[in-house]
Amino acid sequence: ATAAPEKADHSAASASQPSYPKLRPNHQFVYLTGDSPNTLTTLDDNTTYIIGGIVDRNRLKRAAIDRAESITAAHPSLDIKTARLPL
Repeated sequence: ATAAPEKADHSAASASQPSYPKLRPNHQFVYLTGDSPNTLTTLDDNTTYIIGGIVDRNRLKRAAIDRAESITAAHPSLDIKTARLPL
């Protein structure tokens, strides 16, 4: 006879905040969207670039930049900036 497998206790883990990777000081997030007034001119090793998506600007105006702004509103500590690629 084999012993029954032990059940993991997830109650403490689910009650606490989710864990995120440690970021370097001054780490930045840039949400790439064609609707941003800012043009990306350089890449930085201390920046995470979030691809906002390829959106038909005639059909879904501001869809990607609105999403970036909603993420920033929900998580102000992330201070997500926006930029567009120089095309």
